[in-house]
Amino acid sequence: NRVHYCLMSVTAVTAVAAFESVGNILVIAMLIVPAATAHLLTDRLWLMILFACLAGVLSSVIGHAAALVVPPLVMSPFADSDLLSGVDVASLDASTSGMMALASGFLFTAALFFGPRHGLLVKWIHQLQLSYRVAAEDILGALYRQSEQQKREAGETEPSLSTRPSRFVAWRLRRQGLLAGPTSQPHLTAAGEIAARRLVRAHRLWESYMAKHFDVPGDHLHEAAHRVEHFLDPELRSRLADELDGPARDPHGKEIPSDA
Repeated sequence: NRVHYCLMSVTAVTAVAAFESVGNILVIAMLIVPAATAHLLTDRLWLMILFACLAGVLSSVIGHAAALVVPPLVMSPFADSDLLSGVDVASLDASTSGMMALASGFLFTAALFFGPRHGLLVKWIHQLQLSYRVAAEDILGALYRQSEQQKREAGETEPSLSTRPSRFVAWRLRRQGLLAGPTSQPHLTAAGEIAARRLVRAHRLWESYMAKHFDVPGDHLHEAAHRVEHFLDPELRSRLADELDGPARDPHGKEIPSDA
């Protein structure tokens, strides 16, 4: 509590003094924006404090330089107009505090889009990669199930190869050596079969786990497992198998492939 009230007192004194000396725009910008920028760049406290200080310093330097450089550059095309007659364009400048606030806003925007963890662009790229991986694994799983040549049981609805993935996903799978054959009738390569076997194993292990530990109807197991199968790594698959005592078949009676 003492540390809290000490910090609040220092902040209040600093804010009041700064309001009188540089104005409210710069005070609000420098109190909030550098810290928000740092929070978009890291979740570690000491790095956040360091990045906030760096953001404040950069905002000051860039803002002061922009206040001196930008107005002459912007107004030079109008130097010969009647509006600026008798005015030395090279001597024009802008409010340093306003430009510092603007510079801090630019840094915040850059962190918002390009931050290594919370940036919007990074999140979009990760979501795109995840969508591609899920679509690619859906193709592998569907082809593996087709190759089993078994009748579908328990009302399980398998993903349709003809309607799910895009041509780009199939093309990437061919480039990775997981898919071969004509476009109309593709088949798994040796590497593709291994990847598909692991995916189907994860799917059926999760169905078995849910059937054992949760009161879930049999016709609801497939949809839940179809979502989870993409996120079960080898360690989790091994733990599931140990928990279930190495089952040979899933609740629908289908063989659970090996993880080799």
